[in-house]
Amino acid sequence: MRAFATQKQSLTYIRKVGDVLPDTIEKELATLLVMELDLHRQTEPLKQELRCMKDFSEDSMIACLDSWGYGYIDPKNIKFFFKQNQASLEPPLCAAIIRRFDLDGDSRLTHAEFIHGVTPLEPYSKVLVKEKIEARETL
Repeated sequence: MRAFATQKQSLTYIRKVGDVLPDTIEKELATLLVMELDLHRQTEPLKQELRCMKDFSEDSMIACLDSWGYGYIDPKNIKFFFKQNQASLEPPLCAAIIRRFDLDGDSRLTHAEFIHGVTPLEPYSKVLVKEKIEARETL
């Protein structure tokens, strides 16, 4: 069975050099990639600021989200977290948050998956980020 699965040929969508996707699909794909880059540009500074907060702790962050001690975070945990913080979030949006961070496709986040999702990807200076936070707080 394993040999059969490993020898299975992969699907080929572009058959030869020079083949291209239809213009409408290329345009939609480009739009999607631009939106993903914009999302990254917006969230990266927030992730950096989160990490630079004086009272930040991965353990306390996980405890806030996994308040029932399941050992994982699912859409119910997300909904409960928002409810505790006087915000309402519909179940499809809770599931969307899970999908954004979920690395193994099981529709729930291990603590490691969540930490990975909120960890900045780009190098940054904690000193510069803290100065930016302090400048904003003094306004």
